[in-house]
Amino acid sequence: MKQILRSGESYALSPTKRTLLYISVYIGILLLPVVAPAQSKTRTVTGTVVSAPGGKPIAGARIRLGTNPDTTRMAPAVRTDKQGTFTTQLTTDLGIPEGGLKIGDTIPEALWHLPQRVVNTSSGKDTITLNDIRNRKLIILDFWSTWCSPCIASIDKIHKLMGKYDQTEVAFLPVMLGKSEEADKFIKKRGWILPSLINESPSDKAYIPKKNIISAFKRYIQGFGTIWIYQNRLLAIPFSNNYINDSILNMVLAEKKVNFINLRRQQEIDPNRPLFTKGNAEAHIMYRNKKSASIARYSQDVYHEGSHAKLFIKGDSSILYATNLALEFLYFEAFNQEIFPAFNSWESGIIWEIGDSLRHRIFSEYRYVRAKATLQHQIQSRKWLENNLYGYQLRFPERLRESEARYFMQQDLNKFFSLYLGIRANIEYRNKQKYAVLRLRGTMEETEKLLTQEPAGLKDTLRKNLEYRRLVNYDQHFKGDLSRLIQQTASELQLAPLIDSTGIQLPGYAVNSLLPKGMVVDLPSIQSCLAKYKLYVTLEDKAVPLLVVREIRNQQQLSGKP
Repeated sequence: MKQILRSGESYALSPTKRTLLYISVYIGILLLPVVAPAQSKTRTVTGTVVSAPGGKPIAGARIRLGTNPDTTRMAPAVRTDKQGTFTTQLTTDLGIPEGGLKIGDTIPEALWHLPQRVVNTSSGKDTITLNDIRNRKLIILDFWSTWCSPCIASIDKIHKLMGKYDQTEVAFLPVMLGKSEEADKFIKKRGWILPSLINESPSDKAYIPKKNIISAFKRYIQGFGTIWIYQNRLLAIPFSNNYINDSILNMVLAEKKVNFINLRRQQEIDPNRPLFTKGNAEAHIMYRNKKSASIARYSQDVYHEGSHAKLFIKGDSSILYATNLALEFLYFEAFNQEIFPAFNSWESGIIWEIGDSLRHRIFSEYRYVRAKATLQHQIQSRKWLENNLYGYQLRFPERLRESEARYFMQQDLNKFFSLYLGIRANIEYRNKQKYAVLRLRGTMEETEKLLTQEPAGLKDTLRKNLEYRRLVNYDQHFKGDLSRLIQQTASELQLAPLIDSTGIQLPGYAVNSLLPKGMVVDLPSIQSCLAKYKLYVTLEDKAVPLLVVREIRNQQQLSGKP
């Protein structure tokens, strides 16, 4: 059972007593430097017990300000004197550098002594500190949550491994990102025997440490992963939980060198600042041109699956940028506005005319990590990412349209990759297709007006058993319904999506749709309905524009050209 020390605005919870002690308290605040490798800060909290004084310590008290049950802070033991006065100290700053600890840094003394909420302990404690396991040679913290299946698999594996190691040498300690109630229930269901820290974030900003167990390692981690502490120093924060295996654990304990590949914390990209520089998707720049465009390698600072190319206008300047894209995605981003609209992905919109060697490199088996991949496969995949993902930025001193900015991107990609990989990309008309195209009979402005205004004689129309739908979405409903009707009338069409050549862009639900109930679905009836909006459909049977990526180096060698 827990005990509560209560004041006008605060109380403390303790697992060691059952009675309720009411106190009136004044809180005095004092910042005290602590002698440690890094300067930490503490706050002294004092109070007076109204009933049952006696000088007995209340271990692992939890101090709380206000009435919100989520505003708690763990504190060391609270001891009262015979007059009922107690004093305790709360750590408010762990003395961790602004950027977080680095590999090889000594763990700050205050972090060792920071009280942490814990569940599933054999002693029944609900609070421990890392100092309780400090005498272990190797400590591995493994972060998890109830919905993270790779994290759960990692804790399962730890339970299978831990019996092989001397508990005075190795400590495995799961850290749950969530609430203690969820953790306790899940752990019991899973049959885990290890205790688990609970990394909750109290809302009491005055009393939570400015640096907590996650922020101490924020240079590398911002959520899930493992933290390896060896002989009081930060050894590694590996990119994969598969480093937890007999071979590597034994190497570490034998003080043999392990080439860990560590995580890097992902950062938000700031387009106002040059990309691929320190603190902003830092990466090795492979190419520059006079228009301030650059192509860079893989950046460990941003999400490895990359981002779409985005055009950002700042004053009179244009910035187009993308990060961590594989070659096919990079080319598709540059050319997608010119590729036939029905082929709206790199799989369908790009034709590759390249040799086996280059094809094997671009479409390697290591492009994707399988769910149960080995550590060796994960390391090879990581190396593939580092060598085959690219970033692009264009910083142009004028306002550019989207098509203009992407044209510059096309030129830069072809200039660089023709030298680096011996390939060039161009739009060519290939693969004859049958498809339908929506076209204008007048101007775009006339059609937009007809689409959005209320039709004349609406009441008569409704009386004549016609279906009238007001305010539908142009892309989803108007064109979607039209595409389905055309497919019913022309089953020979090879491409289901309707190609819209009108240039109309009407956001939201702002478009009329007027279709007769029970209408005979044939092309003349469809054309009659479209004529009300000065629209019509044509059926085409011709080659379509696709992106062709061609290996030019082999062609030059075969033709004898330099």
